[in-house]
Amino acid sequence: MTRLPRTRLEVLAGSLERVLLTAWVGGLWIIGFAVAPTLFRHLPSASAGDIAGELFQLIHGFGLLAAAAALLVMRVYGRWRGVRPILLLLMSVLTVAALLAGQQVTDLRAEPVLDAAFDRWHGISMGLYALLCLLGLVLVAVPARSDE
Repeated sequence: MTRLPRTRLEVLAGSLERVLLTAWVGGLWIIGFAVAPTLFRHLPSASAGDIAGELFQLIHGFGLLAAAAALLVMRVYGRWRGVRPILLLLMSVLTVAALLAGQQVTDLRAEPVLDAAFDRWHGISMGLYALLCLLGLVLVAVPARSDE
């Protein structure tokens, strides 16, 4: 298939898309697998949980913004086909679910009599986060349509 030369704006938008998505996925990995475990090793559990919870909320919020921007770029520049937009939509839904699960964890942490519910929601939250990390890895590994 012959492709017309890309405009500077399209090149810039594609670069912005890749940078935002790489920052999101990199942030997921660094916070989840380096920062949070370090916090729990060096701080009391309650303090570490507070800080980690805030960091997870921040990266999820950033992720939703990055996904929205990337989906817009894909739509505007005709890269709406393929696996990347599907991955981004799926990751956006999982991010909202992870935010809701994280809020349950925060709410239940204040109620010591609800340990089983806390453990369940914490497990759900961790599972969603791990799935986001894996899907993000696939997302950054799959070339954008203009890079194929």
